[in-house]
Amino acid sequence: MASQRPGPIPGRGDGGFPRPDDDDGGLLPRTAPAGPGTLSPSDFPADVHCEIDLVANRFGCRRPDAIHVFEGPHDGQVVVKVVLDPRGTEMTRARFEVLYGDQASGWTVNIGDSPSNNGWGGDSSDQTRDSELQVLDGALTVICDDVGLAALKDKNLLALPDFARPGDTVTFEVENNRLVYWNNRGSEGNVDSPYLFCLAGQDDKEGPVNYDLFAGFNRVVQGGRTGTGVKRVRITLFPK
Repeated sequence: MASQRPGPIPGRGDGGFPRPDDDDGGLLPRTAPAGPGTLSPSDFPADVHCEIDLVANRFGCRRPDAIHVFEGPHDGQVVVKVVLDPRGTEMTRARFEVLYGDQASGWTVNIGDSPSNNGWGGDSSDQTRDSELQVLDGALTVICDDVGLAALKDKNLLALPDFARPGDTVTFEVENNRLVYWNNRGSEGNVDSPYLFCLAGQDDKEGPVNYDLFAGFNRVVQGGRTGTGVKRVRITLFPK
């Protein structure tokens, strides 16, 4: 089901990123240390809470209570944990803006409810509420959690080919039971389901109740499935 895209994001280019062939206007340095490093908050817009540069393996964050590195960044890959707890971080919605370079293949985005999400709805039985979205070879797939598997005929809540191409900026907004997505080529929509992104204290038979999201870029959250193509990621959080 299509939905109206949220309001424009400040900055040049769709998603607020400069296009791959633009001068970056000082957003990130042309050269940076080869190993993991830190981005200063002055290196990215004030209304963005986190930026990740996967070319130089650098991470910067204004809200370390709500966003922190789970693994990486290294070798152009990272996993971050985002806490959407209205009583703790006071945030309930996360926007992920993803900029692709001039080549893209494999597992480039994986955002899920479980710390062991690994694509196609799998995890290591850490959470029953283990829904996830994935971008694999450009196709966006949204997969319900284990509770939904017992209720639905198809575990896939969405299958959208050709969503992410080289040079694209794609955006995902995640909150309890809802995903909104769009790209710079006009593809947009939403998925609403009680079996998607359970972030409001729902019971979990396998793991603790939590308000956590895990997001892998150029890899799945856990495991050896990897990809290439994502250059930069921006994360912005919103209160209820």
